[in-house]
Amino acid sequence: MADEKNYTLSALKQLIDSHEAISFDIFDTLVMRKVYFNHDVFRIVGEKYKAEAPGYFNARFNAERELSKTRYPYIEEIYDHLAERLGISAELKAEIMNYEIEVERQVIVVREDVVDVFNYCKQTGKRVYIVSDMYMHQSDLESIINNIGIVGYDKIFVSSEYDTSKPQRLFECYLNEIKAGSYLHVGDSLACDIIPSTKLGMDNFRLKTSAEIWEGTGEKPSEDLNERRRQAEFIAERYNSPFSE
Repeated sequence: MADEKNYTLSALKQLIDSHEAISFDIFDTLVMRKVYFNHDVFRIVGEKYKAEAPGYFNARFNAERELSKTRYPYIEEIYDHLAERLGISAELKAEIMNYEIEVERQVIVVREDVVDVFNYCKQTGKRVYIVSDMYMHQSDLESIINNIGIVGYDKIFVSSEYDTSKPQRLFECYLNEIKAGSYLHVGDSLACDIIPSTKLGMDNFRLKTSAEIWEGTGEKPSEDLNERRRQAEFIAERYNSPFSE
């Protein structure tokens, strides 16, 4: 993991140059959401369906948390669990689930400097992979990232497809499949990216999130959702790069 002295774009490229297989996390690494907290997506969905599905936010948040204790669920399984708790129809369940996916499409933007690094890997002939904890199907996730220009990787490893997360066995699945001479993983999370990849002998580089950089200036997120969304819009523009000062 890079220390502050070596936390530069050029240092990351030098690490890439010395490794055969490069893997990237998606959320808060290659892309970021224009919401402050990831679960603000659920709050946006809940606002739209507060009349038809009261209690949606807590049910959505808890459904994923409960199911993830034993395995990494698909979004349909999360919504089956949620619908049972809320007592909503199959039609409404499908409508809300599809709206959540649409909100994800609407709020995602690329972290431009990181995508430039991703493209540098391809240009220099590296084997390039994506490793992500996500409850969407691989096809849905790929559709979202492909539409914003993240293409050309060798393979994507999504936790829902492998029924395990990065802190569990997803990196093991990745290593068992690709079998390279050396590995570098680029991600933002200590718990989900850095610690589990280190345990398996992989090298890594932790990127700062945009919110982390913003909070480093002394700012704090608002308790109001609408104001927090405005803050997130600003952060996505001003602190998009993990190397911003």
